[in-house]
Amino acid sequence: ARRGDRDAIAVASGLLPSLAAMCSCHRPGWPGGCLSKEIRLTTIALTGSASGIGAATAQRLAAAGHRLIGIDLRNADVAADLSTAEGRSQAIAAVLERCGGALDALVLCAGLGPQVEPASTVAAVNYFGSVALLDGLRPALEKGASPCAVVVSSVASAQLPWEKNPIGAALEAGDEAR
Repeated sequence: ARRGDRDAIAVASGLLPSLAAMCSCHRPGWPGGCLSKEIRLTTIALTGSASGIGAATAQRLAAAGHRLIGIDLRNADVAADLSTAEGRSQAIAAVLERCGGALDALVLCAGLGPQVEPASTVAAVNYFGSVALLDGLRPALEKGASPCAVVVSSVASAQLPWEKNPIGAALEAGDEAR
């Protein structure tokens, strides 16, 4: 396996305990406690499912028997461009249709690195895309059996001093148009 593949698999392996820890059946004080140490989810939407950490996470979750709804630009159950508001709306609608309005988990792994130009595209996918999917799919998560969400973020935008960061102002203002 290539180094990048090994790194993605290692990160994905670390995500599974995070999912388990966030799900209500694993939280202290949950009535009756959890009956097993397995993650007890059924339907999981996952962005960035076609490559990298998202693909490795999808493989691990599918191997554990979970129903996945993969979201990516291509080679996914839901093909959508998360860098645009229209693409995000399409992704949300498609996921809601596929999950029947109830979602047990949302794993947001889609992300772009600092090599992508313009920098606003990085902010559009990594930040605004994640926020839009969290907001848009929250009602479906509220109907899930033991809902949870995990966001995998990048330090790509922190590689510059904040005042020189081309996406800093847009993120601070929460204004994608900037």
